[in-house]
Amino acid sequence: MNDVNQSPIAAYKEEVAQYTKKDAIHAILFFVGITLAGLIEVAVVNYFDLPGNIRTAQISKIIWLVILILYLKGKKQKLHTVGLHLSDWKKPLAVGLIFVFLSQFGGNGIFPGIFGGWQMNPASLIIEMFIILLFAAFWEDVVYVGFVQTRIYGLIKKDWLAITLGAVIFTTMHYPMLISQAISSGEGFGFEFWSYLAFRSIPWFIMHILFNDVFRQLRSIIPVTLLHFSGNFAGFGSFWNEEFPNFYVGSVTQTIVTLLSMSIIWWILPYLNKRKAAKQKTAAS
Repeated sequence: MNDVNQSPIAAYKEEVAQYTKKDAIHAILFFVGITLAGLIEVAVVNYFDLPGNIRTAQISKIIWLVILILYLKGKKQKLHTVGLHLSDWKKPLAVGLIFVFLSQFGGNGIFPGIFGGWQMNPASLIIEMFIILLFAAFWEDVVYVGFVQTRIYGLIKKDWLAITLGAVIFTTMHYPMLISQAISSGEGFGFEFWSYLAFRSIPWFIMHILFNDVFRQLRSIIPVTLLHFSGNFAGFGSFWNEEFPNFYVGSVTQTIVTLLSMSIIWWILPYLNKRKAAKQKTAAS
């Protein structure tokens, strides 16, 4: 049992140390299954010239999420281990909302649009994108931060190496989407595709490290999902009916906002956690 005076990261390391090689292999196979299913979906859609639909893509996510929950139940592993719980939810929610606020200053977020006088999308489209992006972020974070990353420790005990592998997995998880876009757009797999893939891989890799650190410090999927969702919402310009001509400029401004979020993750959260631990120690003595 974890000591109440343990730091969240120490408690996290103690928890993941209990996973076995079999847990790690199952998690990696889960990732492989999702990736292969994504590639098969891309092949089928393009071979039969079927219309792509972002709504129907959520169905496969729901199926995989159900499979994951059934797996955890079968292994007698609590949903708490992947961050699905509402205990001590106030601080994770508060931190997550701070991430939401900060992210809307970058990329094609709400505040650049207000300052720039951009035209707003219809409310129905904003709500639709809100739901789709929120669920997509939630699903990715439960699967890759809450499940795959934690179980990797059953195979790899070195912290930095386990996180690196988790980041590689999170990055490559996005590749079927890029392949689908390259085929459907007719642009193929030329220099532009590979340069774009390399450009996008770097932030995905870094994002996983940030998401994982938030999860380790707050032990909840709530702030991770809100950080992930709000960055995507701003990056895609979901609030605005505008053409964003320079994706790279938007990415740079979004990176600046991410650095602000990093200051919360790496300095403010540890400070708050130390204060909480000190109060718990005082109350226990």
